[in-house]
Amino acid sequence: MKKFKLCPVLSWLWENFFMVNFEVNTAKIKGNKEVDSILKPDREGYDPIELLKYDMRLHTFHPNDEKLDEESFRKVENMINVLGINHVVGSRKDLLNHVLRRIYTRQITWDEAMHETRQFPTALNICRMQVEHDFDKFRTLLFGMENEV
Repeated sequence: MKKFKLCPVLSWLWENFFMVNFEVNTAKIKGNKEVDSILKPDREGYDPIELLKYDMRLHTFHPNDEKLDEESFRKVENMINVLGINHVVGSRKDLLNHVLRRIYTRQITWDEAMHETRQFPTALNICRMQVEHDFDKFRTLLFGMENEV
């Protein structure tokens, strides 16, 4: 039987809806729960910025309550849980905190970070949208992250 491996460069892209994570796909999280297409990246009109918000302190995704109607909000919230999108919060937080500190201290630019960070590009992109032009907000969030356990 032939084994397939995802290219390491593409495996963490948000567009890779079918990324496999053993713990997410087992009964522990997803199991046999039905998957709604609302967060499926190849769905016509799909826009993660319209559907999702990103909490930079906790490094978690949430439904975008500013743009979604009540039904869509519930669907997105359910899919975040079913798909285990926040299941990788520890590794996402560690990586993005490191990258964000490098951006803040001007070791790298946002564009360089977007290019070199293969994991969690959607989270990094939303972080960029939230703080790129607001240095005070960026500093406040970054210092707040350092004080959390």
